Amino acid sequence: MAGGRNTDGPLRVLLADDHTMFRQLLARLLDSHDGIEVVAWVPNDDEVPELARELRPDVVVMEVRVPLEEAGVALHAIRAISPPPKVIILTTIEDPAMMRAFSRLGASGYVPKSSPTADLVDAIRAAASAPEDGNGGAGGLGGTAWVPLTAEDIGENGADGRG
Repeated sequence: MAGGRNTDGPLRVLLADDHTMFRQLLARLLDSHDGIEVVAWVPNDDEVPELARELRPDVVVMEVRVPLEEAGVALHAIRAISPPPKVIILTTIEDPAMMRAFSRLGASGYVPKSSPTADLVDAIRAAASAPEDGNGGAGGLGGTAWVPLTAEDIGENGADGRG
């Protein structure tokens, strides 16, 4: 086991998105990739912590919209699971300040919904293989669509110095 993950099988993914068709299509697309298995999907982040405790996914892919406080409750509960699954935020919000906020809440990475599926697949694999850093941040993979959230993102003033 590496970082709490059973490395013998496929990466186990739990999806949360409130759009049924999108959720079903994304589950099929992810399942079609070698080494990834979608273990469940739910319509909202309220159900994610309980399912994550029960199913023990390696990665949670979670849609987040404002208000951020609601996402914070779910992320806090997910991060309290031992060992905690990594969390990838999938969202239409493409704002650096929001990325830092998601990181502060314990997200490992951030993928805009405008990205190709391959970027989400890369994000899932990178997050699952990244060592735990105490906040959930996964590093090492750059690029324009997948944004790994690291300790630098959550500095006192944020990565751009604005806080």
